[in-house]
Amino acid sequence: MTEHSDSQLYYYKLNPIYQLYTFKSDKGLAICTISDHSILATIFIKDFSLVVDFFWDSITGKFLLFAFNDGSIRVYDIFKLGRLVSFFRSPLKQIKCVYWDRIIITETLDQQLKIFDYDLTNSMPTLVKFVKDPQGLQLVPVLKNTQAWRQIDVDLNLKLENSKTEVSTDDVLDIHLLYTESGMDNFAVLVNGVYDLSDIHVPNRSPNKVIKLVKASQGKYLGFYENASYRLIDVTPFSSNDIRVNLLNNSIDLRNSVSLLKEQIEIIKKELISPFESFINLVCVDAYEGYDNLYRSMTNLLLTGEISEEFEDWLINTIGERNLRKWKNLGIELLDKLVQILSLIFIPITEKFIITAERIQNYITAMRLSDNSKILENDSEINDLILNLSNILKTSIKQIPILNNDKMAFEIFIDWIRNTIYLIIDENYKSKLSLSSSNSYPFDIQKYINLQFKDHNKAILTVVDEFETYANKILIDLDMIDEKLIKPHLKTSIIISDIIDNTLQNSNKIFESSNLKVLDVLRIEEKSCFLFVVKELPLNHNSEIATHNYKIILSSEPRIGNNHSGKPLMIPEKYQNLLFKEMIIIEHLFQRNGNTTYLDSSTMLRSQLALNKFNDDEFNQNRNNTTKICLLLKFQKNDLSKEFDYVYGKVCIEVDQHFNIIQSPAPFQNQDVLMSLEVQFETTN
Repeated sequence: MTEHSDSQLYYYKLNPIYQLYTFKSDKGLAICTISDHSILATIFIKDFSLVVDFFWDSITGKFLLFAFNDGSIRVYDIFKLGRLVSFFRSPLKQIKCVYWDRIIITETLDQQLKIFDYDLTNSMPTLVKFVKDPQGLQLVPVLKNTQAWRQIDVDLNLKLENSKTEVSTDDVLDIHLLYTESGMDNFAVLVNGVYDLSDIHVPNRSPNKVIKLVKASQGKYLGFYENASYRLIDVTPFSSNDIRVNLLNNSIDLRNSVSLLKEQIEIIKKELISPFESFINLVCVDAYEGYDNLYRSMTNLLLTGEISEEFEDWLINTIGERNLRKWKNLGIELLDKLVQILSLIFIPITEKFIITAERIQNYITAMRLSDNSKILENDSEINDLILNLSNILKTSIKQIPILNNDKMAFEIFIDWIRNTIYLIIDENYKSKLSLSSSNSYPFDIQKYINLQFKDHNKAILTVVDEFETYANKILIDLDMIDEKLIKPHLKTSIIISDIIDNTLQNSNKIFESSNLKVLDVLRIEEKSCFLFVVKELPLNHNSEIATHNYKIILSSEPRIGNNHSGKPLMIPEKYQNLLFKEMIIIEHLFQRNGNTTYLDSSTMLRSQLALNKFNDDEFNQNRNNTTKICLLLKFQKNDLSKEFDYVYGKVCIEVDQHFNIIQSPAPFQNQDVLMSLEVQFETTN
């Protein structure tokens, strides 16, 4: 059996969907099965000190998200051997606290109003794109959401509470709430991993630092400061408002579509134009002294029928049947794929684009109406966006017949070159191409000669550059629309409350001093209460309060010391000379009328981690609605020469229905005051 040390246990988190748990291994963070403790995947983490926090995907349970202190966020797929599936950066460069919440949103818009909010783009054909594979360029459908970690698998058959509606990816809003020490009281929200809302208004910024972000309820979070005060961060005005959510989704869809346009432009340049141009340069410039000589030789052959020895040698020895076939294949693919990209990709995207841009404009108008803002503002940025989209659409429609005509001229040109080569090498060859059989043949051949050897295919290159210019202009337009029209509205829907202090913290006379420093906070969901580790600070130098004076207190409210707070428990003296770092819940039992429920634990924790098994008979006392919590406290030694020398203390407490911390049968062997501690000293580097 696998034995886990306390330092490994410190990184324990139970998967909310599957019977899996995490622990720290020599190679990183291991994901294990509860049934037989086999390792399913390992996520390599070079330095755990850089990890601010990590979270399980609360809906699918398939992904682990890590937030690092440099602002980077990484998502790993545990069912693909811990493979990195997404990497993105938060709007804050340095993260101190983070919380990842997946909000299942429900429709709030009146059904009669939804008639006027019908999205025509949902009735349009599915967008497609070209991708490169070993067989060449292939058409594939475009997924609306390309972020794998946000996909909701239909097999999960998730249901909204009290509803028969299935949960889809569009029904989920991913909220990353972030806090940084950089500046003063700096909060930000990253939505769906791509849309950042920073510089959110914070009233009465505090010089104190937030030490923990805790979820209070759906869409509401608490930021606890080290001085025991806290703020409420409420995103429900945003997450529960259909207009705001739809505005955000439409803005993200536009950016994804621009990315798709630019991706296809790169495919045109890299996979179509570049191979064709490389071949032409090889057989024309390098083998026949450039385009100008070839232009004169081909024009002379077409008009007079005369052919020089040099040109004849080039046709037979350089071009030949093999290179002529390659020339034809590359040219046909270039022109065919260009027509397909314009007709199947660019035109549908821009049509959908224009409708989405108009929807954004109308959503902004609706928000102005609700906010009593100016309605008749001139949104020149949206008008510019629609104009650039229209230009792409017009250019695409205009270029399709031109490219088809170029393809026809190219095919006649290739037949003419082949016919000329056969006439040179075979005196008995009977020409299969008669220029007099069609009045257009000579003009088509001369047209392609001019296009390729006089203009150097500049027409196609110019059109592609034109598309790229429009795409860049669209991105600039979107940036301006976001900064000027969308983000200001969305930011106002994220409400950060004023600081709520702890004026009642001493109402029960539970502290010697009113000067507290909060070190860590945990929320116990089934009892809707909060567990604090605090350090009581002396009010003056003559105070007899210990240097650290660590205490654990449970409160029914975020406010410490309210009328529904139990008496604090002093952490034993042997820990008071250590620096407290953090705490986690490693086992959680909830008892109602003698029936015990394991909320946060597993058989593995009770048997594998050297914890004695709980005796249910000892719990079957005349206590109603009690909770038993096992904690792991992390301390750092005061030896500055050993920065990462940690001490781990296991703690067991029991809470009754009045939020009192009471003595209970301990799951550990050693007893200390009202807690049971089993301490193992180990060094983690």
